[in-house]
Amino acid sequence: YLLRSNAHTERRDYQKAIADAAKAIDLDPKNAKGFLLRANARAREGNDPGEKAFDAIKRDVDKALDLDPQEPIALMLRGQWYLLDHWHKDDPKLLDKALADLEAGVKLDPTHWQGRLWRGIAYGLNDQAEKAFADFDAALRERPNEPQIYERRADLHRQLGNDDAAEEDEAKAMKLRRNSI
Repeated sequence: YLLRSNAHTERRDYQKAIADAAKAIDLDPKNAKGFLLRANARAREGNDPGEKAFDAIKRDVDKALDLDPQEPIALMLRGQWYLLDHWHKDDPKLLDKALADLEAGVKLDPTHWQGRLWRGIAYGLNDQAEKAFADFDAALRERPNEPQIYERRADLHRQLGNDDAAEEDEAKAMKLRRNSI
């Protein structure tokens, strides 16, 4: 059920992914992966999942971390949610929590490109551009054809007034997006 849940999520069949993760949880309620897979499928189900779905995602991530406090993806996912919450509320405490979780998660799994991407975004928001660029570059080493990384790096370049570098990254991202259609 865990493998199938993950496969359904990758195929964007989120309802089936959630159902399989729930079945995995029923069979082994002490396995953090089931809660994590269900949270991931719920999170990816929509751009703005709403308060009720957000609470369910948060409960699943918290449960995964209760079962396995060293689960890097759960730490990164919770860090991502703190970061998104920070954007909505402009609360520096949420940015600090996001950075703490993202740093812990990336330390446990430094090759996870999404952890590097989100930590890079958090560093950029925290006026730590050098660390942000290092994370974007590390993410690109793992996923050189991921347009999202170029877009976020371009955003930071633009913030810092590096318009030529921003335009270069935006052009790379646009080309990658066109090629994926």
